[in-house]
Amino acid sequence: MGFMEQLLAHIPPHPLKDKVEAFPGNDLVIFKPNIIFEGPFCSHQYQFVLPLSAAPPLIVEKQSFPIEQNKIFPINPEQIHAARARRVVQGYIAILIKKETVQKMAKSAFGKLDVSFDNVFTAVDLDSRRLIKQFMTETANRQLGFEFIQQGITLQLVINFLRRLKNNVGLEKGERCRPRDNINKAIEFLNECYNQDFSLEDIARVANLSPYHFIRVFKTETGMTPHEYLMNIRIQRIKEKLADKNLSVSQAFSYCGLDYNGHFAAVFKRKEGVTPSQYRKSILG
Repeated sequence: MGFMEQLLAHIPPHPLKDKVEAFPGNDLVIFKPNIIFEGPFCSHQYQFVLPLSAAPPLIVEKQSFPIEQNKIFPINPEQIHAARARRVVQGYIAILIKKETVQKMAKSAFGKLDVSFDNVFTAVDLDSRRLIKQFMTETANRQLGFEFIQQGITLQLVINFLRRLKNNVGLEKGERCRPRDNINKAIEFLNECYNQDFSLEDIARVANLSPYHFIRVFKTETGMTPHEYLMNIRIQRIKEKLADKNLSVSQAFSYCGLDYNGHFAAVFKRKEGVTPSQYRKSILG
């Protein structure tokens, strides 16, 4: 299946599907839909959404982003995204660019291969607007040599996006972002607040990163997801409390903010190979 066919398969069946304008190139496709599809979707490519009029909020990784007109919003490969409502809209553009093309340009520009954009709206420069319009015109007219112009515009747009969004770009394994400093803040938070209720967004906020970028950087730096790291902390704390003979097993769990009759008792057994009671017996006799 070619690049264009993959992207068209990304759009669900709908009576207005045939009215979605598509401007395909080898590495980039621009869509001008007259309807917002609810989703959810998950693409292997980079996507840049440019709403030119009012529209329902974007939902990315379960987080809601109110639409900001005339600003561009990046969605990374494999990010699950959707819209709150399905309705006809005017002035909405979606630009999808091959993952390999963005990575190649990032490697050339920054010396790093893997790029992830923070999910924030950013103003679009006039040059990028002109290039988007020219790409659609060249694709629609298909005059002699239009493929070469398409390719040139594609490369210019990728560089423009990287430049324009450079303050919101995470370069995996890159020194510029100093990811370890951010992750250390999150690790400190997890160690201090392991017995409290908080969300992924709360931890990402401590690290001053978007949730999507935070998960990627955290796993790169620690070798595990934030959830796995938290589970390990909680298990270690419970083991410490189980060693206190003055506490019951249920009390040991309560001190760690957990319910002994809940899900975490099963997590403990899966991780340690024994139940909490069996572990306590093994160390206290």
